[in-house]
Amino acid sequence: MGVLGAVALVLANLQLPWRPTTLCALRGTIGIPCPLCGTTTAAVHIGQLDLLGALAANPFTVTIIALIATAPLTGIDRWWDTSLRSRPRALICIALFVAAEVWQLFRVDLLP
Repeated sequence: MGVLGAVALVLANLQLPWRPTTLCALRGTIGIPCPLCGTTTAAVHIGQLDLLGALAANPFTVTIIALIATAPLTGIDRWWDTSLRSRPRALICIALFVAAEVWQLFRVDLLP
């Protein structure tokens, strides 16, 4: 686990001059960000130990990654599997994606 953390820190601080300004096909094509826009940027900020920068890039992705990473300790994975039927689970996912999209639209100044 320590080796993976070290590799993540190195990769997060690696500057690639040929990297495109956006990796999102939707944003690159029509200029509208998807709900997951900013995920790569958030990962780079986390690798640089900049939690505020990561949260500014995409707070939903950071939260979901934190929940997944801590699932064995918190038991949230068991709650998700056993406590919810498929319809409420789908509604939660849809609500999170809509909230993430609204956040992205505010972030890039497409909503006032």
